Amino acid sequence: MESIIFKSATEIVQQIRTQSISSVEVCRQFLTQIEKHNPKINAITDLRSYDSIIAEAKGKDKDISENKAVGSLHGLPMTVKDTFHVKGLISSNGNPQLKSNVAADDADLIVLLKSEGAIIIGKSNLAMYALDWQSSNKWFGQTNNPYNLDHVVGGSSGGSAASLASGFSPLELGTDAGG
Repeated sequence: MESIIFKSATEIVQQIRTQSISSVEVCRQFLTQIEKHNPKINAITDLRSYDSIIAEAKGKDKDISENKAVGSLHGLPMTVKDTFHVKGLISSNGNPQLKSNVAADDADLIVLLKSEGAIIIGKSNLAMYALDWQSSNKWFGQTNNPYNLDHVVGGSSGGSAASLASGFSPLELGTDAGG
């Protein structure tokens, strides 16, 4: 199986739509990449269960095989910055006091992404309250630069950037307050 890690989100979605690769295989490749490299990079702070991700991907593949209408991100796994509520995942905004805060509902942007067929697989690290130039907080720790582990990535969407640069996700939802 050809690696899709570091291919564009557009190319991956097109391959899923044409059934040249399944959403299941795409998810497996990204989850393997996360499992292998996240311990040293620390970009992903919370991940849905493997089984729930694969089950959702199987449903996306079934939709395509049945020629159902699908959204522009159908079957694409992606991560989102921990500033967005994702139902069932920790929503801490980098604050250790919120480490047990599991979102009961999805944020509006997450609802929109899911309506387009995206598979939200996990959350990415950030500075506390997304208010710093680096991506480190007292609960999840520092996100390291995947190209030089002796350096931190910028912030506050550093976990988002490191997720993309590490091949953990082909698409990321981050934020920018000053750029």
